[in-house]
Amino acid sequence: MKSIENGEEKKNKNADDTIEKSIDGTKQIKRKQEACMISWVY
Repeated sequence: MKSIENGEEKKNKNADDTIEKSIDGTKQIKRKQEACMISWVY
């Protein structure tokens, strides 16, 4: 990982973090929906 602290690097890092977080959130929502569907089926 580069430790260059100029504006561009920081912006990209923040964007990456945001994307990772939203992907994690989507995965968690999907898991919850699947769990609900499974418990509803049985």
